[in-house]
Amino acid sequence: MPIFARAATTFLICLGLLSLASVDPAAARQRNYAFAVVGDAPYSATQLAEFPKLRREISRRKRVEFAVHVGDIKSGSSPCADVYFGQIKAEFDQFRKPVLFTPGDNEWADCHRFTAGGYDPHERLAKLREVFFANPSQSLGQNPYPVQNQAAVFGRAQVENQLWTQPGVVFSTVHLIGSRNGTAAWYADDPTGTKVDDPARRNQEVADRNSAALEWLDHTFATAAAQDARGVVVFQHANSFNLLGAPRVEHQAFVDRLAQLASDFNRPVLLIEGDTHSYLIDRPLLDTTPRARKLRRIVVAGTRVDEFLRVTVNFSRKNLFTVKRIPVPD
Repeated sequence: MPIFARAATTFLICLGLLSLASVDPAAARQRNYAFAVVGDAPYSATQLAEFPKLRREISRRKRVEFAVHVGDIKSGSSPCADVYFGQIKAEFDQFRKPVLFTPGDNEWADCHRFTAGGYDPHERLAKLREVFFANPSQSLGQNPYPVQNQAAVFGRAQVENQLWTQPGVVFSTVHLIGSRNGTAAWYADDPTGTKVDDPARRNQEVADRNSAALEWLDHTFATAAAQDARGVVVFQHANSFNLLGAPRVEHQAFVDRLAQLASDFNRPVLLIEGDTHSYLIDRPLLDTTPRARKLRRIVVAGTRVDEFLRVTVNFSRKNLFTVKRIPVPD
């Protein structure tokens, strides 16, 4: 080989080695994976008895890295009893996957209802935190899974707001709920008339939780920016939009902040909600905030334990997130 050709070949080889060395190690490790989402279940004794089938089906799926329950672990009219919380916690702990959980309204905010036991909602919220978030730096389920939580990061009461990362994606749970986000008056259906609402205390909790939600949302996107993440996934219980597609009044501030952060991030964002039970995928901010066109919303199918939603993170495809409803076989 002529000297000039040999020198040119050597230069190209060296250039290729330099190019390989400059590849982001995190990007090189990115692989496709999936996670499972359920919500608004179990809603009856029958569904509770069938919940283990759902648990086993999710647990056996090798590509599913973790599962998320987006709230409402019971119906709004069933008792908010300690023993029931313990049953659901035991089910979560038997998953062979990490399990993340963000509370819904049925398990605390609606517990003032007479049929739900006439509890003080804030006492039930404290019990939820005690039962499901006793070890806030770990997920539920059998596998240790380190997570951040808002109590540790910012000293907030909202230990249930959590954040974790997988290759290329930042995941976050935010405690927003249905039933007007906890603003509905307490004990309105109490036939004894002995229990009275406490608007000042009720509204203060709502204000504190909404403030925490905005802070945690900011933290989520700041983490994604710092990690140069390919995408963000936010889980919450509340369906923050009404039937006309407009933000609900109680969630307006959160939607506005999400629109701004998603616009600035300008990469795929997935908002996964429960609350209204009917399966839906849309782009709710497309008309009002065109810059947030990369945000998609999913409302999971509720009041059923015969399926789960599988979301796959595909680094090799144009759409980072692909979704499929997976039936649970008999």
